[in-house]
Amino acid sequence: MRAHSHESSESAPLRSRLQFRNDVLAGLRARPRRLQSVYFYDDVGSALFEEITRLPEYYLTRTEHAILSQHAERIVSPVLGQPSCVVDLGAGDGHKTRLLLEKLHQLGGDVRYAPVDVSAAALWDSEQRIQSELPWLRVDPVHDDYIAGLARVREAQSGRKLLVLWLGSSIGNFTLSQATTMLSGLASACEPSDTLVVGFDLLKDPSRLVAAYADSAGVTAQFNFNLLTRINRELGGDFDPKEFVHHATFVPDRSAMESYLLSRRKQTVTVAGERFDLEAWEPIHTETSYKYSERQIDGLLAASGLTRTATYRDSEGWFADVACRPLRGSAP
Repeated sequence: MRAHSHESSESAPLRSRLQFRNDVLAGLRARPRRLQSVYFYDDVGSALFEEITRLPEYYLTRTEHAILSQHAERIVSPVLGQPSCVVDLGAGDGHKTRLLLEKLHQLGGDVRYAPVDVSAAALWDSEQRIQSELPWLRVDPVHDDYIAGLARVREAQSGRKLLVLWLGSSIGNFTLSQATTMLSGLASACEPSDTLVVGFDLLKDPSRLVAAYADSAGVTAQFNFNLLTRINRELGGDFDPKEFVHHATFVPDRSAMESYLLSRRKQTVTVAGERFDLEAWEPIHTETSYKYSERQIDGLLAASGLTRTATYRDSEGWFADVACRPLRGSAP
């Protein structure tokens, strides 16, 4: 049974479908054309992303896993000594979070687990996996976006300190302005004693970045093509994914990886009854993934009302998990 359903879940799909339609049409009308990366993560897209995280070129997941494994006790230390709840924003398969949950349990902590995800299937899979692997753990899943979901967790887990995890460098998919808005929202949903841990992919050799976003097995390409398939299924589109090429490149002056779908030929596609004429090799932007310097991280946290309390890095200096706390009070 899906005991994690909530009262808002009945109307949320209707709102999200309308938003999806509006965003796709607006993006295809724009110049240059664009599709928002948040829509990658339908159930198939979420599964493809989990496959990406296991690819040899995709260093991010295994690097962060090593950081969490090495520093688990220090990372959970802010919530030791009183009841706590680990909040997992975009839980995925939960294998990195499990390191911290096991460490808290090993140290005698009274801990609960609250995965938050916009994908019901990913949330269900995460709940079932973590419950089978850690049968002693109470799991309280929330099907919602991150800020609203965190606010619901904060209310439901009153009296517990929160260790909020936003791992995997997901923040890199946001512009600086969007990242500031997101972190500000998360900060306002927390109590001043709560801890937020954010994963940042750091600037590095561009050749390593390009390999991670254009893998030799073509899984990242399929991840992009699946967005076209989703548009066909949900919005009555007629994209032919075989008529597009996935292209990823590093843009130094933006400190960002950018991904595109390039039209192989001049063609016309229809979405929700609206026609769009594409030129041969015209790009549709699908993703920007920003990479951070330490100075940029500090500026972002300060603008978001957060203060850094600790930083955990790998030996190569490729990735950082940054612990921080709100400077302001909690949301009502």
